[in-house]
Amino acid sequence: MGSSAKRKKEKKQDFQKPKLKVGKTKPKAANFTSTSFKAKSIVLTQSTLSTTAPSLDAQILHNVSLFKSKSDSQRKDALAFITNAIMEHRKGFPYQVGEIFKEACKLLLDRSDGVRNELLKLLTQLPAVEVTIHIAEPLLRIRAGMTSLAKGIRFTSYDALIWLLKSNGEEVVSSVGTWVKYLQSFQSAFAFHAKDPAIATNTSGWSTLPSSVQPIGSNDSKVLMKQIQALESFLRAGLIQTGEDSEVLAAQSAARSFPLWHTEYHTMPTRSKPFARLNLFGPPRSAEDEMYDDVDERRRVFAELGLYRTFAHGIKTLRKQGGEVGRAASQVEKVLAEGMVDWDEDKEYEVAF
Repeated sequence: MGSSAKRKKEKKQDFQKPKLKVGKTKPKAANFTSTSFKAKSIVLTQSTLSTTAPSLDAQILHNVSLFKSKSDSQRKDALAFITNAIMEHRKGFPYQVGEIFKEACKLLLDRSDGVRNELLKLLTQLPAVEVTIHIAEPLLRIRAGMTSLAKGIRFTSYDALIWLLKSNGEEVVSSVGTWVKYLQSFQSAFAFHAKDPAIATNTSGWSTLPSSVQPIGSNDSKVLMKQIQALESFLRAGLIQTGEDSEVLAAQSAARSFPLWHTEYHTMPTRSKPFARLNLFGPPRSAEDEMYDDVDERRRVFAELGLYRTFAHGIKTLRKQGGEVGRAASQVEKVLAEGMVDWDEDKEYEVAF
């Protein structure tokens, strides 16, 4: 009798709804089986083991390949290794600096601040002559970083542009599509807009920026200062003749090679891609994509597109802020005055795209 009552009680429990209490987990079923497991792994810091140390060339090649690593620390350590190797072996460096420069420039928009800071240290150690032929590699990424929403990427982009202008300023401003597009990027970064119907215009004819339109980074004085310094370096490289007058150089060359004349036109070119401006095999270019390798051409386009008046008015507005920003803006005004000293302000310039 006892066993029969026990079986009836167990069958009855199968159809009873369990009472759940707050804070207590639901009881597990009688046939519950745990499917969780733990895996253990061994991570090696080196992919290969050898009794002999690899050569410097092999180490450099390995660290250059680590530029594409998913680990921030590996990318940073690889950049630091290349920087130290260049500093220690300046005369007998066994790897092409141009190839390192091309791969390293891909990290200009890296998400890690440490990687970008280490990249700037590497760039300052690269010889300017070696990177001249690869000058187009970083220009597109720098221009994208100038208007990035990330403060660190903007700061790194302007630092890289300042370094590039100091080492190869003439090559930068005379590259294909650089002069006009970079001026437009600076215009967007500073929110310089003249005679824009979307912006209120005062009685003097110049547009005034409403409170909702502010330069990118205007709330951070360090970023704004870096933007102004980069603009000054860019305008100085593009509008001011750095070398001697071409006629004086031609006269000196003729005097040295008498009785020969115009020997400079028959010698080997001293700059990379000397015939790129002819665009012999490329599609037709617009004014934005054109190559302006002459100072007078850059001045003319700067005036014809109306950018001179826009920048002059915008810089005047920044100068009124005073302090470090005002002093930096004053330096830009001096560059504009020196570079556009022959520009006729009363003449209207228009350019057709």
